[in-house]
Amino acid sequence: MEKVSSLLARPVIAGLLFLVPLLAFAVFFFRYSANVPWFDDFESIPYFLQRFLDLPGWRDKAEALLRPNNEHRVLYARLVVWGYYLLTGTINFKALMFIGNASFLVVLALFYQSLRRAGLPAWYLLPVPFLLFNAQNQLLTFTALFTLQYLAIIMLVFLSIYQLAKNAPSSFGLAILLAFLTTFSMGNGMLVWAAGAVVLFYQRQWLRLGGWLGLMALAIYLYFYGYPVQQGNQEGFAFLAEHFLQIISGFFVFIGSFFDLVPQWPLAWRSIFPFVAGIVMVGFLAVWSFQVLFRTTNQPPTHWNAFFLGCLVFLICNAGIVALFRTRFGFGMMVWGSYRAYAMVLISITYLIFIGSRSAAGNRRERLVPVFLLPAMAIAGLSYVFGIPIAVDNLNMNRAKIFDQHYNQTGLGGTYNSKLGDFIAMNIDLMKNRGWYELPRPSLSEDEQRLFEPVSGTIIKPDWAVSEAGGFISVDSQDAAYPPNYAGTVFLILKSKNRTYVWTGQKRRPSRRNPLAVTAGFRSSLPKSMLQPGQYRLGVLEVPDDGPTTIRYTDRFVTVQ
Repeated sequence: MEKVSSLLARPVIAGLLFLVPLLAFAVFFFRYSANVPWFDDFESIPYFLQRFLDLPGWRDKAEALLRPNNEHRVLYARLVVWGYYLLTGTINFKALMFIGNASFLVVLALFYQSLRRAGLPAWYLLPVPFLLFNAQNQLLTFTALFTLQYLAIIMLVFLSIYQLAKNAPSSFGLAILLAFLTTFSMGNGMLVWAAGAVVLFYQRQWLRLGGWLGLMALAIYLYFYGYPVQQGNQEGFAFLAEHFLQIISGFFVFIGSFFDLVPQWPLAWRSIFPFVAGIVMVGFLAVWSFQVLFRTTNQPPTHWNAFFLGCLVFLICNAGIVALFRTRFGFGMMVWGSYRAYAMVLISITYLIFIGSRSAAGNRRERLVPVFLLPAMAIAGLSYVFGIPIAVDNLNMNRAKIFDQHYNQTGLGGTYNSKLGDFIAMNIDLMKNRGWYELPRPSLSEDEQRLFEPVSGTIIKPDWAVSEAGGFISVDSQDAAYPPNYAGTVFLILKSKNRTYVWTGQKRRPSRRNPLAVTAGFRSSLPKSMLQPGQYRLGVLEVPDDGPTTIRYTDRFVTVQ
């Protein structure tokens, strides 16, 4: 390991290795992201911007900035939207996604600065970009508002704690300002005050701690002032009383969910590695935190300990809240992609604390870096192996959703004849009329208008398994016409007298043991709530990568009441 360590310590090699995960993630992002809004994007991006620009006074504009989106106030996200509009006069959801994902670059920079402040070599950071920039987090990666919430809140909390860890009056004031911004940028941003209080306790800054707690009370009061939305989180406490062990297990699985390596596996299999890793991580971090907080020597507080202690408090408290309030929606929430960012950051901090706490004697630290680097590289690579097929499916799903939104006013989050569906349609028209944004057209193929022509040609009689359960219409085809290496995309068609819908057909991956195995055919499952009542004939639209599209209708029908 000493030879490997000395090689990694060379600036050129360390620099090139550092860039590998960043470049790989950039390619992944720009290849599989789409300038398309989804669900919550509409309220906090076009709807907010229209209200903000049209309201006459700054008091009303401030209300628009602070108006809750579901259970969260999203001040930072809306400031970014406004700032992007001031620069470009448009809305670009892909650009907003990029800005949100760039939050992790700031987090990485804070880790780098912490290493330098501690006098540790910069190349010790090498495993961290592989832990932060990979395909595990793609549910957030490709959604504008989510990146500006979930990823940005980690950045904002860490910025505030970093300033607080400097243990200086001027940085204390900046930490307070950042803490207020953090509080109003997402519900769990309030945890910055708990994290900061622990940092000040560690520093034995009693006067600042008193002021911090007073401002915490003010910030939380203001956050809930005029707060119109409650999500029934009290039910989480009732669930805790009845399912205590499940919530504790969920907590450990959430902590270690970075080790959810194969998302295609059944949930029971996926949870094993995270559960074990979570127990190990919590045990190590608890011992380290206790030693730091209740130190018996007269050693002065360090920026390294203060910063990472505060970050840990935020992440562990956040994990506890998620386990408490989200386990009741299904244990799968503990490995849910929108929360994965917290686990990715937590494993990064755990590594840095472990390296920093090792003795420098005998080059022990240097020998440990490659021990962590190689698994980090392997897991990052594995995330792309399993994540790229999911990203391809989601990109094709976007194409179908855009088509359905264009022609049926459902697809991008709304359901048939619903207030949300009408709200989304209104905002799509709003963006088009004001010249901010327009949905891509065509979304499926240049000749997608053929889908509106009457049914014609030979009616095929496929051996499909068509089922309706749980509010979904599902089709499972094992047609040899669509081999595993089929070069193109298959879309399921649902055609009635008045409406034509499409939904993406995903490759069949039936193997539980080998998630990379693909068999002939396709699978498609769409929510019935999207569809207008009626009888629908099923068909397929074949869009090859190279060649003309083909439409085939079948003798199979489904009825939506």
